Amino acid sequence: MFEFQTMVSELLGLGVANASMYDGASATAEAAMMALRIAKKRTKVVVSGALHPEYREVVETFLGAGGHETSLVARDDVTGRTNLDALRSAAAGAAAIIVQTPNFFGIAEDGPAIGQIARETGALLIVAVPEIMSLGVFDPPGSYGADIATGEGLGYGVGVQIGGPACGLFAARPDYVRNMPGRLVGETVDLDGQRGYVLTLSTREQHIRREKATSNSCTNQGLLALGFAMHLALLGKQGLITAARQNLARALFLKKELGQLGLVPRFSGSHFNEVAYKLPRGVEAARVVDSVVASHGVVAGLDVGRFDSGLGDTLLVCTTEVHDHNDVDRLIDGLRKAVAR
Repeated sequence: MFEFQTMVSELLGLGVANASMYDGASATAEAAMMALRIAKKRTKVVVSGALHPEYREVVETFLGAGGHETSLVARDDVTGRTNLDALRSAAAGAAAIIVQTPNFFGIAEDGPAIGQIARETGALLIVAVPEIMSLGVFDPPGSYGADIATGEGLGYGVGVQIGGPACGLFAARPDYVRNMPGRLVGETVDLDGQRGYVLTLSTREQHIRREKATSNSCTNQGLLALGFAMHLALLGKQGLITAARQNLARALFLKKELGQLGLVPRFSGSHFNEVAYKLPRGVEAARVVDSVVASHGVVAGLDVGRFDSGLGDTLLVCTTEVHDHNDVDRLIDGLRKAVAR
């Protein structure tokens, strides 16, 4: 657990990490609750419209139960990023700003600019990183001013298991350690001077002070955290970078090939391994997904219209290091036939 915490701390660029949480969505909601504890008199949390809709629902559920306000900031329809002018206006007097990068549309947010807005308004910056593999090529949230960062560990050594379970990641600045949810493993020495590890600062936790705990729903995922740590240790720093570059390279190759089919990126912002494509006029993403699964046994992507009715012609496609050239070729062939119908 201590090694897991160390890895998460280094990945997210923040000084202290806990021993995992239930999943990325609940970790992000817990981060919002933590920010409200720190900010005290501020009761509003600003949420980017480019945060995954399911993450947003979880955050709103947590905050709504406590009588706190959430303010949604629209995305920029050209870049796919959070609208910075709207964010600056909404963040005045807010306890925290929550953004995701790469965001729901696969676009990398402008971290330094958002960090500057957080500093100007006095809001804590919470950055969610559901695609943890992206940190092999992108700067960690702590490097551009994040106070709290969350993530999803499914990208490292944790397979997709019928929708779950997942492995939530959580890190923060050391100043806020007593407000963090979840278990913390600390390094110490025993009576003989031998190195040892203990759960520390446990007075924050529900098994010590239930009504005063930092969280009453911070279930951790010890087994999956172990798998995450083993996988990342085997990869090593260079292996992590190589895997991340493979993700990016395959996404770029696919973008070039799909462009020849008339599928163009919906947004102009920089991406990692996910790209939102605008389908030709009259072609619905839901129909394309069903068609490609039926004909080629490949999940072509996510119908974005499931979450935004105005984007029913948008298909979010992801490629990773586990997809070889044959997989990509099958996807291209399936999309070629589905779009032509």
